[in-house]
Amino acid sequence: MPVLRHASLCRFGALGAQTPGQPSASPRGRSPLAAFSLIELLVVVAIIAALMALLVPSIKGLVGVSGKRGGVDLVLNIIEQARLAAIENGVAAYAAFPPATFGDDSLRAGSVMVFRDKKDGDPVAGSHVALTKWLRLPAGVVLDIPATSSTTVSNISGLPKLGGSEITDVRAVKFDRFGRVAPSSGDPVTLKVGEGLTGAGVVVWQGTNAFENITIQRLTGRVSASSP
Repeated sequence: MPVLRHASLCRFGALGAQTPGQPSASPRGRSPLAAFSLIELLVVVAIIAALMALLVPSIKGLVGVSGKRGGVDLVLNIIEQARLAAIENGVAAYAAFPPATFGDDSLRAGSVMVFRDKKDGDPVAGSHVALTKWLRLPAGVVLDIPATSSTTVSNISGLPKLGGSEITDVRAVKFDRFGRVAPSSGDPVTLKVGEGLTGAGVVVWQGTNAFENITIQRLTGRVSASSP
C-alpha cells in the first residue's frame, strides 16, 4: 500500500505540477492573447457595409409598399363602413374627406372619416352623427378625389375637429339607405390612393405604380381596388 500511494502522488505531481511563473499551455497551442489583426477587422467592416448598401433599397421598397397598402385598406374600410351604416340606420351615410379649401395640404389629402344623417331618437345636438374620428393615412400616402367622384355636403355640425379647425363642409361619397351611391346613376366613383405629394390641391405621384384605383359601383355600393 505505501508503494501504491507513492506512485499515485507521483502521477498527480507529473500532471498537476506547474513551475511558478510559467504560463499554462493553451489548447491547440495558441496563445490566449491572440486576436483579430487590424486588417482582418477592416475586411469584416467592409463586408458588413457592402451588405447594408445592398439591403437598404429593398427595405425602402418594402416600407413604401406597406404604406400604400395600408392607405388603400383604410379607404376601402371607410367606404364599406359608410355603406353598411346607411343600410343599418335607414338614413344617408358618408365616407367623408376634408373640403378642397382646407388649408393644410397633408390633412386635406390624408384624412378620412364616416358620419351619417341624424335620425329621430339620436341623443346628439348636431345635424349629423360622427361614426368615426378623423383617421390619417400612413405618412407619405395621399388620396386624390376627382370633383366628379364626390358630393359637397355643407352646413354640417357635430363632426370632430380636424387640425384644431371646425369642419362645416366636406367632400364625401354619399350612400342612401339602400346602400347605393347617391346619385345611383352614372359612371362608377373612382378615387386614387398612393405615395405622393400634394400642394395647392394638386397631387404628384411618386414613381411608377405609386397609386391604386379605388372604384365604387353606384348601383350596388360595392368597392374594389386595382392597380392602374
